[in-house]
Amino acid sequence: IFSCGVAALANPPPPEFPPTPAASVDEVERPVYLESTGTHGDGGTTYFLLRGSGERRLLLCLTAPGGLGPIPGNTLFVDADHPHDAAARLPSSAEESRALLACLREAIGNSERVDTFRNATLQRLERVSTDIAAPPGNDGRDPPGWYRDYRRGLARKNALMDEADAQQSKFLSCFPEAARSLFEEGSDDPLTVQEIRARSAALLRLYDNAPGELLLACFESLDALENESWRALGAPELILREAIGELPPSVLASSLGDGKHAGAFPAGVGQVLFGWDTHLRLEEDEWTPIVRRSSDRSLQREGFANRSIVIDSIDLRQEECADELLYEIATGRLAGDVKDDPRDFVSTGFADFSSRLGHRITALLALCRRNHWDKDSLLLLADRMEARREIEQTALAAARSSLSPTHPLPEKALSSKNRRVAETALLAVKRYPTAARVRALGVVVDRGACPLIEEADALLDRLGDVDAPSHDEAKQ
Repeated sequence: IFSCGVAALANPPPPEFPPTPAASVDEVERPVYLESTGTHGDGGTTYFLLRGSGERRLLLCLTAPGGLGPIPGNTLFVDADHPHDAAARLPSSAEESRALLACLREAIGNSERVDTFRNATLQRLERVSTDIAAPPGNDGRDPPGWYRDYRRGLARKNALMDEADAQQSKFLSCFPEAARSLFEEGSDDPLTVQEIRARSAALLRLYDNAPGELLLACFESLDALENESWRALGAPELILREAIGELPPSVLASSLGDGKHAGAFPAGVGQVLFGWDTHLRLEEDEWTPIVRRSSDRSLQREGFANRSIVIDSIDLRQEECADELLYEIATGRLAGDVKDDPRDFVSTGFADFSSRLGHRITALLALCRRNHWDKDSLLLLADRMEARREIEQTALAAARSSLSPTHPLPEKALSSKNRRVAETALLAVKRYPTAARVRALGVVVDRGACPLIEEADALLDRLGDVDAPSHDEAKQ
């Protein structure tokens, strides 16, 4: 939960290297030996710890043959076991690069490692370029073209790791000293369910006479983490969720009744109520003011992922109070000033977010599925909603089709990547199974394009052959 991680290791992590001063290649006394070496799990980046006949050591690493992000393969770095280490640097000149390679070859030649390792490594060293331009400030030459992107990425990564460390410290500071050790994982293996429950029970015992203080510490600590997704749970959050689940609902209601905690720690309260669905334990008369206030704050300050979680969580409540709240969100009476960030809905080099929907349309689709609200009001609301992107137009078309048989159902709604849209499209077929709709569903299922393929296939089996009524018959 706290670490950003750099590169997974196939072998055990490098040992803790002795805190001796970083030596230049000229300072390492000959003969030189290979004290330690290992390979990272990023495709083959290898580190080498060299030791001279004295106490001086030299730490080098060689990037994987296939490259590492913008860094070419078989590039030599100094002073770190991995290029993503903040201390890693390129050789300052071609002369230093040649001296480092000669030193490394000597160490490998003196190594007792098997011939296969020695030969494979020496072959890689033959492909290392010694004409590496130095970073600016050394001899005036420009760095390699990839070097600027590499340093910027490294700076961002280090900034994220520093931020994560600060969040970890702030998280732990919300609890007494006796409780902080309960959140330590201690190894690379995740905690088991039994370990999480045991630690949760120990945390409850520490707050045995003050459950309200435990809840407050939970709000404050989770608020410090600023999680982008309340559903992504690390061990500390799992421990807290288990503990909070054991508290009586009255403790939750009394802590959130006046809205003070929701205002002071909106992200923490939002994660407890909606990320963990804790609001489902509240009585209806307590639910409406607490959830209305907290959902408004969460929708206004959180990113796309958590706004979607708020609506999904409210949708789990089946009473009329949830219908009213979803309608307020869909109409914009609640969190109406929220403007969707365009970056939430574009394709990047890592993921396609173009099928995402804003919170108002998502709330409308939830109301269509619940089938509790007046259909004419929802149709009017759908007509008034703005739809700039194709997915929004498809979503509103599916909503109208699920509310009235006179509105056609676009085939692309059935094959939409957005699960809410696909669910609403299937609902339209189920409620008003005209021949055209069933035929469109059959085409989509035949080509396997529906994300809910099993539900769609089962629906086709139940419907069988359907005669399409005319529009006049449908209206009647």
